[in-house]
Amino acid sequence: MDKLSVESSICINRKKHPFISEEGVELLRQIEKTGSITKAAKAAKMCYKKGWDTIKQINDAAEAPLTRSAIGGKKGGGSALTPTGHLYVQLYDRLYEEQRLFFDGIEEHIDDYDECMRILNRKTVRTSARNQLHGKVVSLKKEGFMTRVEVNVSGILIKASITTNSAEELALKDGSTVWLIIKASWVELAQNDGENVFDTVVINSRVKSDTVENTFAFENKITIVSFSKSSSEQLQKGEKVKIFIDKSKIIVGI
Repeated sequence: MDKLSVESSICINRKKHPFISEEGVELLRQIEKTGSITKAAKAAKMCYKKGWDTIKQINDAAEAPLTRSAIGGKKGGGSALTPTGHLYVQLYDRLYEEQRLFFDGIEEHIDDYDECMRILNRKTVRTSARNQLHGKVVSLKKEGFMTRVEVNVSGILIKASITTNSAEELALKDGSTVWLIIKASWVELAQNDGENVFDTVVINSRVKSDTVENTFAFENKITIVSFSKSSSEQLQKGEKVKIFIDKSKIIVGI
């Protein structure tokens, strides 16, 4: 019997009306690549008129335009994405990836109704930890009583160290979809490269009472938050810093 699979499309709505569909986001990607709505429509396999109508519909519905006219150059004008357009493409891609990870977890047990329902019910569980990252296991390595779990979170590889008993109870294997749960107080600033040290950009830094809250963005735009009692750790927005996450403090969930 062929293995069952789960598929679905994503559409971002505004005021309960379609705003950006799978077809629309592909058109936006092609505009960025080709610099032309006409060429983008052809690359996205739609007719010239539909391409222009789709972009008009998106821009009319948006609070700020997602495309702009590009003036000049050897071949004259064209079109390009605005910063808002780039953000919506990134949002759509992230939504698609999270959906795909969720479906992959379901497909592992698609023929087991009870297990599928257990996975679906588990998605309603909430935790108090500030950082919850969704990814896929890419390697498992036993190290004595511990097992090192390497997880791909949208292109960022994060290592966690959990007991081998826990890894076995979770039935972890290459390709398993997991959650990495990381308290904000476990995210530290780092000076040097090393294991679980990541290059990030500060997107927000604020102080409340005697606590500094910093929000960092990885290269893939996923964010992570840290808490610190040290006022010296208040940072400037846009500052590039390294952060460290102790692999032994990361909780792995499924």
